[in-house]
Amino acid sequence: MCRTSTIKESYLKFIPYSGLDKWYVSYYLNPYVIKSQYPLIGLWEVIKPSKERIKKDDYDGGLPVVSKISFKDGKIHLRDENKTGMDLYEMSVNQLLVSKINFHQGAVSINESTKLVCSTHYQPYIIDYKKINGQYLVSVLRSNGFLCFLQYLRADGIKNEATYEFIGKLKIPLPPIEEQNRIIKVYNKRTQFAEQQVKQAKQLERDIESYLFDVLGIEKLEDEKSKKGLQFVRLKNLDRWDVFVSQKIGLSSKYENTKLQAVINGKPVYGANVKGIKRTSSI
Repeated sequence: MCRTSTIKESYLKFIPYSGLDKWYVSYYLNPYVIKSQYPLIGLWEVIKPSKERIKKDDYDGGLPVVSKISFKDGKIHLRDENKTGMDLYEMSVNQLLVSKINFHQGAVSINESTKLVCSTHYQPYIIDYKKINGQYLVSVLRSNGFLCFLQYLRADGIKNEATYEFIGKLKIPLPPIEEQNRIIKVYNKRTQFAEQQVKQAKQLERDIESYLFDVLGIEKLEDEKSKKGLQFVRLKNLDRWDVFVSQKIGLSSKYENTKLQAVINGKPVYGANVKGIKRTSSI
């Protein structure tokens, strides 16, 4: 997580007058400095804006329209309908897509599917693949350290669009292309391993829950099974008046079932409200 508290320094920091082109202090007191064993290069050396623009009246709906780039995974999402109310940029496969408004939140992605169009709130970039691996580029631009660095380059409360003039001046580490490929190979392998571990943990939780239900002889009803068809309940068992009385989730077929009130001390537990009507019968 980025440090969001007010920056306090115990020393004076001097800025050349020629460099005072921003009026907000945080830009010059950025605590996140990008350092690397590899040379730092400006993004202008590896990406160039694509300017294939389509007027809104000339768009025929033949190409999918970008809806958003999700912050969490950096995936491109498309609109349900190919419509537009503004001019569009045409975007080829393997180009970099940047959200001008949400660049600082990691809204960057490589178009790996098919030719797309996007509103002018986005900017497609042509990548120089001879110098940089596209996956490496996106990984750096979406890294926590880089996003924290970006946080202090923007004035609070102002929704500035990240133009090429701004993005091109940003610097990132650039190892040799062979090293970039190796880094991405290791990165993807570790990411896949982490995802597998998460899936295994979720499956283990389900297995533990299923084991408990099996041991107690409890039938776990699916949502569809609990909603469809007629269900009959004996009159003597009608101590609740809501519809959930017919659902037998939690009842064991192996052991005697008893009410919670019979095994706990203290006052009876009263039920919750159902559809705004207070219910006072005990469980």
